[in-house]
Amino acid sequence: MGEIIILNNDMKKNVTEIDITPLTYSEQIIAVKRAMSKIKINTILKIRASAPNFYYDVVSWCKVTHNKLVSINTIDHAAEVEIEKTSNNVELNKENSIKQKTLLIFSDDLDRAAAAFIIANGAIATGNRVTMFFMFWGINIIRKGEKIQKRRTTTDIVTDRFMPRDSRHLKLSRMKVLGIGSRNMRRLMKDRNIGSLEKLIVTAIKGGVNMIACGMSMELLNIKKEELIDGVTIGGVEDFIESGDISQFSLFI
Repeated sequence: MGEIIILNNDMKKNVTEIDITPLTYSEQIIAVKRAMSKIKINTILKIRASAPNFYYDVVSWCKVTHNKLVSINTIDHAAEVEIEKTSNNVELNKENSIKQKTLLIFSDDLDRAAAAFIIANGAIATGNRVTMFFMFWGINIIRKGEKIQKRRTTTDIVTDRFMPRDSRHLKLSRMKVLGIGSRNMRRLMKDRNIGSLEKLIVTAIKGGVNMIACGMSMELLNIKKEELIDGVTIGGVEDFIESGDISQFSLFI
C-alpha cells in the first residue's frame, strides 16, 4: 500500500487530516477505515483523496458504517471530505462485525478478476469478512508464474499451454484483439488510479481476505501448492458451502 500522509493531528480541535491521494482506488477507502479506527468519537477526519472514484465510495461507506459525512467537495482531480466519527467502532456493532461475503471465482478473465478483487476490498473496508474460493480456471489468477518440476502427462502439457501462468498473463473476456485489449485495460486501470490487478490482490491479502484454492480443481489441472501465491490455503467444496451458509450473499464470477 502507498503512503498515507498525515497533514494535521490536532486533537484539541478534534480534527485529524490525512492525504491519501498517493493511494490507489481500493487502498483509499481501506485507509479511511484504518484512520477512523485510530481517532476518538466526535473527531473530524479531514481527507484529501483522488476523485471521482472516491466520491461515490465515501458516501456509501458513511451510510454503511453510520459515520457522519460532514462535507465533500471535488476540486480538479481531488476530493476533500470531512467525516465525523459517530460510532465507537468503525465496524459499528455486533451485527455488522459478523457480516460475511463469499465469492466463487471460476473465470480467469482479467476484467472479471479485477471486478472480484475490487468487490472484495470494498467489503473489507466496510467491516465484512470475505472468503474468495477459486475453482477451475480461476486458480490461474493466484498462481505465482514460476515453473516447478512436476510430473506431467501429455494431457497436462496440452492443458498448460492454454492456461495463463499467473495474473499478469490474463486476457479480457471480450475485445481481446490479440492481446491489445488486455494491455489497454491495464493501462486504463493505471491511468485512472484503479491500480493493477496484482496490487488489488496484495491489498486483499493484507486486508485479511480468506483466499481458498479448490483442491479438486488443482488436482484436475495438475497445479501444485508451490505454484500458488503466499496467503492462499487449499480447501474443498465444503469450505465454500460453509462460508456461503453464513454469508449475506455469495457471488459467482
